[in-house]
Amino acid sequence: MYDIRTDNRFEKLADIILEWNEKINVTAIRDRSEFMQKNVQDSLAVKGLPEFENASSVLDIGTGGGFPGLPLAIACPEKSFVLVDSIAKKLKVVSDAAEKLGLGNVGVIHSRAEDLAAPGKKGGKGSGASAEKTAKGKKGAKGSSGNGTNAAETVSCASGSVTCGKGSGSGMAVSGQNVYGSGVEPGRERMDAVVSRAVANMSTLSEYCLPFVRVGGYFIAYKTENALAEIEAASGALKILGGRISRIVRADDHTELDPANCADADANGHILVIVEKIKETPLKYPRGKGLPSSDPLQGRE
Repeated sequence: MYDIRTDNRFEKLADIILEWNEKINVTAIRDRSEFMQKNVQDSLAVKGLPEFENASSVLDIGTGGGFPGLPLAIACPEKSFVLVDSIAKKLKVVSDAAEKLGLGNVGVIHSRAEDLAAPGKKGGKGSGASAEKTAKGKKGAKGSSGNGTNAAETVSCASGSVTCGKGSGSGMAVSGQNVYGSGVEPGRERMDAVVSRAVANMSTLSEYCLPFVRVGGYFIAYKTENALAEIEAASGALKILGGRISRIVRADDHTELDPANCADADANGHILVIVEKIKETPLKYPRGKGLPSSDPLQGRE
């Protein structure tokens, strides 16, 4: 288990998020010790997994207040992270935290996953890593992606400028926040790893996350031992989406678990479901109009 005492930025992260939490609802957790355990320590559960350690680019879908992305970015400065959420006010908090913590390896995007993963919709590459690029940019000239629905936007920053994607219908979260802080270009079949702590069933999460993972990369879902039934039910969806469960491990020590019996999960009941991307996801996924949630894939095309 990663020792969060080795870096005081984890404590600073708690200060920033809990201060913001007094103004807007960033997290339901308000007790500091509980915050450090459930938001920070639990986010770091993927540390040490070869499927995560071998990744250079990591996408966090449904990051909310920045979890697991921000703690992972602190612990893994060698990796590039892009944190995505559809709620603009939470991304304002994420950008503020990234700037104050000096996290030049973090970018944030205000978009729905289905918009960002739409065929042909790609973000632009950043011109270098800088904390200023995460939160201090100003809107600049708009470019064109060719189809008129996913225009790129140039953001001028203290240390230069960066071109960044603008998800269809999502717009900028706040001025200068759709920035790829380390030059990462999220898009279909591009990311080494995708992580998510979002509260959704495994079929739904897989439809939102797997399209971004390159073949040979991994999607890692933070789940609990109570999720066994939904994990089993997601087998058909994973096959359709080009993935397969590689293994399921305890979140605390990464002991491998029998997929048919997760009763030996860690003391908090937490497990990590590791999905390998074995073939490209059909272009019609993820579906729009909330269908991944309202009508999860059940082994049918």
